[in-house]
Amino acid sequence: MARRPDMRNDFASHPSSARRKRVNEMVGADPIAAAAVPVVGIGASAGGIEALGSFFDAMPANSGCAFVVVLHLDPKRESEMARILSSHTKMPVTQVKDGMALAPDYVYVIAPDTDLKFTEGGLKVSRPSAPRGQRHPIDVLFASIATE
Repeated sequence: MARRPDMRNDFASHPSSARRKRVNEMVGADPIAAAAVPVVGIGASAGGIEALGSFFDAMPANSGCAFVVVLHLDPKRESEMARILSSHTKMPVTQVKDGMALAPDYVYVIAPDTDLKFTEGGLKVSRPSAPRGQRHPIDVLFASIATE
C-alpha cells in the first residue's frame, strides 16, 4: 500500500496552487478523489471555544477528515483561533485563505469578517453579504457542503 506524503510540516506555508499540487499527490490526480475528502463543518458562537477544545482533544489526528470551523468573530480584530485550537490537536490548524484545497487530517478556521463556501474540494472566501448582526456564516458553509 502506498504511503501518502506527510504534509504536516510545510502544508500551511505553500500558496494555494502548491497546496492543490500536494493534495493531488496525496489523493492522486483524480479531482473526484480530492473532492471525496470527508468534510466536517463545525459552527460555534464565541462562547464555544472551550467545547471546540474538548472536541479536538478527543478527536484522533488521523481520522481522514478535513475539519472546517466557523465561529462568530469580531470583524475588527485578528483571530487567535488557529493558535488556540492547535494546542488541542496534533492536526495542523490554519486560518482559511481563498482557494485553499482541503486535505484530510487538517483543521481550517474562518477568518474574521468572512463567509466560507465549500466548492470543488476547496474553500472559497468572500465578504459577508448580510450586514453585521444578521450574518450567519455557519449557514453559508453548511449550505455549500450540502450542495457539493
